[in-house]
Amino acid sequence: MKRKQQIVAAFILLTASFAQLKAQQVINVQSFEAPAFPPSGWSAVSTSINRWNRATNSTFPTVAAAKFGTAFARYSARGVAANTIQTLALPAADYRQRGSSTPSVRFYMYRDSLSKTGDSISVYVNTSASLSGAHYLGSVARYSRYAVPDTQITNGWYRYSFNIPPAFNGNSNYIMIKAIGQAGYNIYLDSFWWDTYPLACSGKPTGASITSTTQQICGGSGAATLNLNGTVTTYTGLIYQWQNAAAAGGPWTNFGTGTTTASTGLINATRYYRCVLTCMGSLLSDTTAVFTMKVVSNSRPNVAVLPANANYCSGGAPVKLTAIGASTYDWSPATGLNKTKGDTVLSSPTTGTTYTVTGTDTAGCANTTQVTVSFRTSPTVGINAADTLLCAGDSIRLQATGNGLVSYAWAPGNATTASIFAKPGNDTRYVLTAGNGFGCTAKAGINLRVRQKPRAKFGYVQSGNTFRFKDSSVNAQLWFWNFGDGNQSSRQSPTYTFSSDSAREVLLVTCNPPCACDTARLLINPKATSLNTPEQSAFRVYPNPAGNQLFVEGRSADGIQLLVVSDLMGRELLRIRPEHQQQVHLLNLSGLAAGQYLLKVQSAGTEHHTRIVKR
Repeated sequence: MKRKQQIVAAFILLTASFAQLKAQQVINVQSFEAPAFPPSGWSAVSTSINRWNRATNSTFPTVAAAKFGTAFARYSARGVAANTIQTLALPAADYRQRGSSTPSVRFYMYRDSLSKTGDSISVYVNTSASLSGAHYLGSVARYSRYAVPDTQITNGWYRYSFNIPPAFNGNSNYIMIKAIGQAGYNIYLDSFWWDTYPLACSGKPTGASITSTTQQICGGSGAATLNLNGTVTTYTGLIYQWQNAAAAGGPWTNFGTGTTTASTGLINATRYYRCVLTCMGSLLSDTTAVFTMKVVSNSRPNVAVLPANANYCSGGAPVKLTAIGASTYDWSPATGLNKTKGDTVLSSPTTGTTYTVTGTDTAGCANTTQVTVSFRTSPTVGINAADTLLCAGDSIRLQATGNGLVSYAWAPGNATTASIFAKPGNDTRYVLTAGNGFGCTAKAGINLRVRQKPRAKFGYVQSGNTFRFKDSSVNAQLWFWNFGDGNQSSRQSPTYTFSSDSAREVLLVTCNPPCACDTARLLINPKATSLNTPEQSAFRVYPNPAGNQLFVEGRSADGIQLLVVSDLMGRELLRIRPEHQQQVHLLNLSGLAAGQYLLKVQSAGTEHHTRIVKR
């Protein structure tokens, strides 16, 4: 009997040694048969997966069946913008025992000739799940006529293989598939094979422990998944035997699938679990610490997050997420969060992120929910205007600029259109707040400067043929004088000496750009010994312009002694000497044609001149 046991032990040892040698290379397979996508261990790179998905058939191009099995991976690029990129990472690969071997990744890709755009996939490898610093292995074009890496005549599934360079020889290597859509058709991949070369076990396999997807089962019954952890589990040549018991000390019953994970199955009372690890090379074993799976009658809390989904706008305020339904909360991943514990967190991710919230009540029962915060690019908003300087009373069109804008709010005012006509009375800053379809907003402002309309007005003081003109205009920035004899000036209040005694009209044009200019005119007579402006006159003339009757009212006690009406050339047309020095005198202009005339009023030896108009 003893001899027989020795033979069996030797046979087991020989078999284990042979298995250890063969176990140095492990071929992993994924054909996307399980409904969950991405598959266990696969992950998105730098973004949530919103283009990669699982399909059993598809169109654009039409694929009725997978290469193997019933399903395949689909990159939904149909109808998306050109250069849309999504990257999918395979589980971490261990190459520590590769030696001179060359591990590779192999898969099938469907290639067609229906859409000629440059849709393609590129294969990378890196020591982390990141394209930053990744090593490029090669590309495959969807369009079958492009020689990337070859051309195909018939639409169908074709196998491609890429080798892993010798520099990747550690225990954490990620093969990544980067899909690039060029506004063409969908991309289909199926049946991945990839090699790993983990270290073989030796000696006693110590250091493993058990964790679970939940620390206790609530509601009186349920199931949980147990996981074996520890660096020893990454070695080949290990046998895993799971055991459970109704008491912490046993007796123990074997169960499980012989892998690093096991399901408790449906249980309705607290049970205890452990795992026995045996190294096939040394035939030495170790047993993990006992893991207790409690079953309590308390129901799991109903955990929810408000809002259920949200958009984070680049450069904007963080999104406030509030969890309800439990007592304590844990958030993961930490990407973009201000903290990972508490009922309320602030999220400002740099890419779309799905957060898992685990809420635990006072009884220790936990439940999870998820919330997705999508990353949205805030619009770039601007305001176009023909000018920023305008005249009071004028209006100018302000036009919003920016891509994808759907909402507008102008201030001052409450306009909600893409353009407005602004009519400010003085210098004003207009601010536009515009938003896109995701609710992201941005602001732009423009300063409008307002100039008031000029009003031309002037007077003068005469000394012989010399006149000191005094500008009394308002809102004037520029002055233009025309003295009626061909000479001009741009000074504000010029002094000018006439070379002749002819009566003439002096014109002043004042401007305040961009407002229209204004003009003032006065008739002057250098022959008069004292010629004053109407504002300085001792007499009032009305109405002016006049019809057939013009009233001249004296403002001094001396009354009116002489009235003379002349044309603009100084020729006398009407002379009246009142018999009495009354204060008001009526001039009959019925004998004069319509036009402009010069009126001279004499009182107590003093002459006063002004312009009158006959209608």
